[in-house]
Amino acid sequence: MHAEGLIPAVDPIPVAAAWMDPMLIGTFVVHILLMNVLLGGVFIALARRFAGADDGLDRALSKRAPIVMALAVNFGVAPFLFLQTLYGQFDYTSSVLMGGLWLFVIAALLLAYSGLYWHELRFEKLGGLRTGVLAGVLVLLLYTAFMFTNNMTLMLNTDGWLQYFRTPESDAFLNLADPTVFPRWLHFMTAAVAVAGLYIAVLGRSQKRADWTESGMKWFTRATMLNVVLGLAFLVSLPEAVQHGFLGGRFNPTTQLLAAAALAVLAIFCGARRKVGLCVGLLLPLVVVMALARDQVRVLALEPHFTIGQLPVTNQPGPMWMFLLTLAAGLACCAWLAKLWLDASESSGESGEGR
Repeated sequence: MHAEGLIPAVDPIPVAAAWMDPMLIGTFVVHILLMNVLLGGVFIALARRFAGADDGLDRALSKRAPIVMALAVNFGVAPFLFLQTLYGQFDYTSSVLMGGLWLFVIAALLLAYSGLYWHELRFEKLGGLRTGVLAGVLVLLLYTAFMFTNNMTLMLNTDGWLQYFRTPESDAFLNLADPTVFPRWLHFMTAAVAVAGLYIAVLGRSQKRADWTESGMKWFTRATMLNVVLGLAFLVSLPEAVQHGFLGGRFNPTTQLLAAAALAVLAIFCGARRKVGLCVGLLLPLVVVMALARDQVRVLALEPHFTIGQLPVTNQPGPMWMFLLTLAAGLACCAWLAKLWLDASESSGESGEGR
């Protein structure tokens, strides 16, 4: 049996892939920033709790966590659907091979969301149980991230699909033999801690809490330094053909790698000097470059079997315009709701000062 025989036939897409691929990357950038704030924030809050920190930051993060998770999940739908549209024959296959472990991601997210609300609404009453609840939420989020890493690497590892048939007694299959899985997962998780640290620093600035800002910048700088090492480990773990593309073999991947390295070094430099504004300004281009590099890993890994340029096009732009209009309306609603929330928070703060 050959892996090529397991790849399903391609389905036509409504518009050219050149329209859809940028939307995949753009929506993924929004999702990954929100996910980083959520997962990294839970990790930092738990780490600070174990360290005995008691400066009110945990409470501030707790109030915002359910909202951030709702936004992260909703903004994660679009890039996942674009991925399935462009690479569905690979993604659906890897999802089916993972079986129940992949399906449990839905339950894990629901339980984590419930845990965050319970932690926030019963913050004082939970007492010492707060740590256990937060730890449970973190485990569920880490599980979800690990399952996504498995799926995204398994869809690229078509030769690894054959391993499923060598273990017929199992109803679920993970891509653990792939050397890229753990470096990739750790690379993303450490990035989450860095982004959440910068979020805490910005929150400290807005609340005039210099201690929060200092703590957040420490987390951001140290996590970014560690992530440079993990990024190199991830690069080394990639298949030789993919590595070659990033190390001078292809213009786009090589340029993206150099840009990511330069931006990361600048971010570390600014973070060490507590330049919060400059770090915020560097974050978005760094995440965009990393998202583009991630896309290139997928392109190079699947190139022997498939390129999105091979997808047949039906030339029916209606669904794309409907998506864009709906996205614009959704973003406008989110902006309006965010304004209401911020206004309510400010009013609550003012009334608290009056008391």
